[in-house]
Amino acid sequence: MNSSLDHANEFMPSIYAAPVFKTLLCARKELLSPRQKAEIKKHSKLTRIDQGVVVYEEGEEASYVWNIAQGLIETYHLLPQGTRRITSFLFPGDLLGLMENGFYVSTARTVQPVVAFQIPIQVLSELALSDSQLSAALLTKLCQDLREAQRHIICISQKDAAPRLATFILWLCTIYGNDVEPPKELSLPLARHQIAEYLGLTTESVSRAFHLLESSKAIMRRTPRLISILDMEKLRGFSTLEVGSGILS
Repeated sequence: MNSSLDHANEFMPSIYAAPVFKTLLCARKELLSPRQKAEIKKHSKLTRIDQGVVVYEEGEEASYVWNIAQGLIETYHLLPQGTRRITSFLFPGDLLGLMENGFYVSTARTVQPVVAFQIPIQVLSELALSDSQLSAALLTKLCQDLREAQRHIICISQKDAAPRLATFILWLCTIYGNDVEPPKELSLPLARHQIAEYLGLTTESVSRAFHLLESSKAIMRRTPRLISILDMEKLRGFSTLEVGSGILS
């Protein structure tokens, strides 16, 4: 169920991405200026979407993009045999609404309750045409989304479960970390079966991979949804990918 928010002033549009060009700061950073945030907010609708709600379906005519302010959204394809293939998870600071020829290319569903700015596509297009810095910010974000898609493809092509899981954890570190140091503790936003679906594994394989990472002293599970990062180098050693830069390079 969608609803307008009573406390709209608590939220502002925000787009986060790692820089494209060489810089001293390598982690995800805010791309919008205060003026751009105010302009986008003026032309959008702040909505709350309950958990488990389909925001749009694959093949549906595209009218909006969403800037996530709070919560988590998954996008996926339904395969002919009826199974799902998760293509991405979107976090606060992300843009939702990938389209082609005016139609959404996947189905989007909320994993957690979501607060998002619903922006008409035509409005965002006009704002970008009139603001070269906003255009550059959107391009930077698209570049990051492309990199994430490539990493996901390579990640699930790895033969064993532990490298896939290690790569997934390292990716979460780039989202929740910074340029100074990786997070000492990581709150997993997904249940075990959701991680398995994203990584193309069974839930049992993910459980065994967690056990292997833990027995190697790379991580420690505090709760089913909370892990401690004990040894970042060991965690990197399991992954065949270099996920991001900065704290993970």
